[in-house]
Amino acid sequence: MSDGARKLAQTFALCPEQRFGFEECLRLTEHGTSARLLRELDELLIADVLRLAGERYEIGRAWIEMARKRLRPRGSGR
Repeated sequence: MSDGARKLAQTFALCPEQRFGFEECLRLTEHGTSARLLRELDELLIADVLRLAGERYEIGRAWIEMARKRLRPRGSGR
Protein backbone atom coordinates (compact mmCIF):
# COMPACT_ATOMS: atom_id res chain seq x y z
CA MET A 1 0.00 0.00 0.00
CA SER A 2 1.30 3.44 -0.82
CA ASP A 3 2.30 5.74 2.00
CA GLY A 4 -0.46 8.22 1.20
CA ALA A 5 -3.15 5.53 1.13
CA ARG A 6 -1.90 4.09 4.42
CA LYS A 7 -1.96 7.50 6.10
CA LEU A 8 -5.45 8.18 4.80
CA ALA A 9 -6.68 4.81 6.14
CA GLN A 10 -5.13 5.59 9.51
CA THR A 11 -6.89 8.95 9.57
CA PHE A 12 -10.22 7.27 8.81
CA ALA A 13 -9.55 4.77 11.62
CA LEU A 14 -9.28 7.58 14.16
CA CYS A 15 -12.94 8.44 13.64
CA PRO A 16 -14.59 5.30 12.25
CA GLU A 17 -18.12 6.62 12.72
CA GLN A 18 -17.44 9.43 10.23
CA ARG A 19 -17.99 9.38 6.48
CA PHE A 20 -16.04 11.79 4.31
CA GLY A 21 -16.76 13.34 0.95
CA PHE A 22 -14.02 13.83 -1.62
CA GLU A 23 -13.26 17.43 -0.64
CA GLU A 24 -13.02 16.45 3.03
CA CYS A 25 -10.65 13.63 2.11
CA LEU A 26 -8.55 16.09 0.16
CA ARG A 27 -8.23 18.29 3.26
CA LEU A 28 -7.12 15.23 5.27
CA THR A 29 -4.12 14.66 3.01
CA GLU A 30 -0.71 16.24 3.41
CA HIS A 31 -0.34 16.73 -0.35
CA GLY A 32 -3.71 18.33 -1.24
CA THR A 33 -3.59 16.97 -4.81
CA SER A 34 -6.87 15.73 -6.33
CA ALA A 35 -5.33 13.31 -8.82
CA ARG A 36 -3.13 11.72 -6.18
CA LEU A 37 -6.07 11.43 -3.78
CA LEU A 38 -8.12 9.66 -6.46
CA ARG A 39 -5.34 7.07 -6.84
CA GLU A 40 -5.13 6.61 -3.06
CA LEU A 41 -8.90 6.26 -2.69
CA ASP A 42 -8.99 3.75 -5.56
CA GLU A 43 -6.20 1.80 -3.90
CA LEU A 44 -8.14 1.68 -0.62
CA LEU A 45 -11.42 0.77 -2.33
CA ILE A 46 -9.80 -2.06 -4.32
CA ALA A 47 -8.15 -3.39 -1.13
CA ASP A 48 -11.58 -3.19 0.57
CA VAL A 49 -10.16 -0.92 3.27
CA LEU A 50 -12.65 1.82 2.41
CA ARG A 51 -16.10 1.56 0.95
CA LEU A 52 -18.48 4.03 -0.61
CA ALA A 53 -21.67 4.97 1.21
CA GLY A 54 -23.46 7.06 -1.39
CA GLU A 55 -20.93 9.73 -2.30
CA ARG A 56 -19.02 9.47 0.96
CA TYR A 57 -16.18 7.18 1.99
CA GLU A 58 -16.04 5.15 5.19
CA ILE A 59 -13.56 2.69 6.61
CA GLY A 60 -14.46 -0.98 6.71
CA ARG A 61 -14.90 -2.19 10.29
CA ALA A 62 -12.35 -4.99 9.86
CA TRP A 63 -9.60 -2.44 9.16
CA ILE A 64 -10.18 -0.07 12.06
CA GLU A 65 -8.10 -1.85 14.70
CA MET A 66 -5.32 -2.74 12.26
CA ALA A 67 -4.96 0.87 11.15
CA ARG A 68 -5.01 2.09 14.75
CA LYS A 69 -2.27 -0.38 15.73
CA ARG A 70 0.00 1.18 13.12
CA LEU A 71 -0.43 4.54 14.88
CA ARG A 72 0.64 3.31 18.32
CA PRO A 73 4.23 3.92 19.38
CA ARG A 74 6.37 0.82 19.47
CA GLY A 75 6.67 -0.76 22.86
CA SER A 76 3.40 0.73 24.11
CA GLY A 77 1.89 -2.74 24.49
CA ARG A 78 -1.58 -1.45 23.74
